[in-house]
Amino acid sequence: QQLRYVNKQSTSVRLQWHPPLHLNGVTEKYNIMLAKGRSVSPHTHNDKSLAVPMTVDGNISNARLTNLRELTWYSVWVVAVNVRETDGKQLTSPPSDVKVFGTPGGPLSVPRSVSSYVSDASVVITWEAPLNLRFDSNIRYHVSYYNTSSNPIEQIDYEYVSGTENKLVTFYYLQPSTNYRMKIKVDVGYNLWTRPVTHDFTTETEKMSQPCNTPSVAQKSTSSVDLTLYCPSGDVANLNDCHISHYSIKYRMHNSGNRFMKRDTTSSPFQLYSLLPFTSYEIRLTAVYDSIYCNIFSSPSPPLIIKTDPVAPTPPRNVRETTRNARDVVIEWNVPAY
Repeated sequence: QQLRYVNKQSTSVRLQWHPPLHLNGVTEKYNIMLAKGRSVSPHTHNDKSLAVPMTVDGNISNARLTNLRELTWYSVWVVAVNVRETDGKQLTSPPSDVKVFGTPGGPLSVPRSVSSYVSDASVVITWEAPLNLRFDSNIRYHVSYYNTSSNPIEQIDYEYVSGTENKLVTFYYLQPSTNYRMKIKVDVGYNLWTRPVTHDFTTETEKMSQPCNTPSVAQKSTSSVDLTLYCPSGDVANLNDCHISHYSIKYRMHNSGNRFMKRDTTSSPFQLYSLLPFTSYEIRLTAVYDSIYCNIFSSPSPPLIIKTDPVAPTPPRNVRETTRNARDVVIEWNVPAY
């Protein structure tokens, strides 16, 4: 009963269980049955998919399975074998409930050589792909960062980055002179994650960089906004050799508390599309300079708050006549669906 795992590693797992409620004799041993896969049934499994069953004495209610394969799903169940006191015959119990678990990635499955290029308000994180890439190109890196100067430690933001090659990701709007921790783990599919690799860094003291101008609105519609963008280029301290590579626009519904969505562009004006009609948005602009060795990004612009245009409502619904006499008629209807 209550089969569970209490310690899971990349190639091993420790299991625990409770003895049967009704022993009906002396429990001689437990057989632990292991199969690869997430939807294996003890009654329908293919015997060839099973590893050699592991057996433990009947007075033991835990076991450690070893030599597992990392980043793999397994199904496991336990069977009790009793000795009937009357005639010494062995009796096998029905199988326990199936416990499904996935093994995490080992040391060779984590991103390598994580490094950071830090300014006062942003960071560029780079890393190399794991050595063990026996998974396909659909893997995703989950990159999150935390403010370790806060108590409790607060997760600030995260990004998903796809592909198996070496990667780079940038986070903006950091606080100057603040300690942060970056965590990178790999989603190899089927909801299996490698263990995270961490990287600590501290942002620099605040630089005297000029912020971008608040974007101006060239035109807007029910679902889009055309923005005119401007940020200072090489006319601020320490930026004489650094020119703008591209603009980064972050936006979200105003006062929603949601994560910012991000769009990058090299041109102005720029259109934000797929917006909701008659909805207020908060928009901020940052310049990204042409070399990470410039070690600085522009300060974000003051926010632009803008509301998209409304759409015409759909027709009133269920128009009907309810009362009529010689001179009057009463008409009723339901409000539009949208």
